[in-house]
Amino acid sequence: MFVEKHSAYIIAYMKRFFTTSGLTLKKGILLVVLLIGVFWSGSGAYTMYIRYSQSKDDYKRSRVESANLEAREATLRDNIRNLQTSRGVEGELRTRFNAAKEGEELIMVVEGKNTANALDVSATPVSLWQKIKNWFK
Repeated sequence: MFVEKHSAYIIAYMKRFFTTSGLTLKKGILLVVLLIGVFWSGSGAYTMYIRYSQSKDDYKRSRVESANLEAREATLRDNIRNLQTSRGVEGELRTRFNAAKEGEELIMVVEGKNTANALDVSATPVSLWQKIKNWFK
């Protein structure tokens, strides 16, 4: 009952509010559409920024990989150029297979962990006192 009596007053008040404040239904709809458009374009811009940063990282990574591959190619070209000569083939056979020509002797130098105990031919005999001192070193 209260609503029925005052409904005309409420409707009139709402009409006056929307017309005096400058907000009409068309302007409200336009505002909502514009807000949706701003949100949509903002999310698109953010997505493009993410893709740009990822592609920038991929580009840097590919440049480093390209430089590594170019260096590897240069070393392989040098190895191929070396192996095209008889001296290069002979050197490679000697290093890989410890090979020697007929009549040659092969000397292998083995470095031990403890070179202090190695046999020294030119050394004089060690006295008893020196042996005892060597125990405490």
